[in-house]
Amino acid sequence: MMSDPFKYPTTKHLRRHGPDGCSVEIYKRWLRDEFTFRCVLCLWRERWRKPWHGGFHVISFTPRNSTPSPATARTEYESLLLVCGGCYGVLPKNHVQLPDPCLVSMVALLEVAEDGGIRSCNQEGERLIQLLRLGNEQLKAERAELIRKVSSSHEERLRQMGFPDDMPNLAAPPHPPRNLIPNSEANSWHAQRLAGSLPKFY
Repeated sequence: MMSDPFKYPTTKHLRRHGPDGCSVEIYKRWLRDEFTFRCVLCLWRERWRKPWHGGFHVISFTPRNSTPSPATARTEYESLLLVCGGCYGVLPKNHVQLPDPCLVSMVALLEVAEDGGIRSCNQEGERLIQLLRLGNEQLKAERAELIRKVSSSHEERLRQMGFPDDMPNLAAPPHPPRNLIPNSEANSWHAQRLAGSLPKFY
């Protein structure tokens, strides 16, 4: 059975925002909201920060110096992902091609079991497990502990699966020069908190 804390999305990601012409620091504010404050690759959440794990980083899913075809061309923001320090730290310095969550649902690649183990659903999933070292015993133990905590009580589920306190206010400066999805900041998680419509957990 798939465990909630590490249940990969069953559908392809649809970009919620479209900032353009920004610095990495500004893009990161929008990407945190875009990917719901968790790593696209391993689903590690900001709320689960640990000293050994590091912070979150912005990367492109396309290798450096690659030239996309017209059919796969993206804006700069559309090619960016939010990843945790663990995944970022083991990626090769010259980078490699990573899945575009807008083109493939991650659940078609990877699945996490109740004991924290992870299995590949196809060759691409196996490549990611090896590339990101997702099968190592430390990560397995961490996942198992989080699964146990979430299932232990409603209070613990809220604590582990809720939204972070420091969600970015995308309606406040610094603003991007352009937003290709106009007024998308009105649908941000921070805006939902202000409106009283934010879910208790996700």
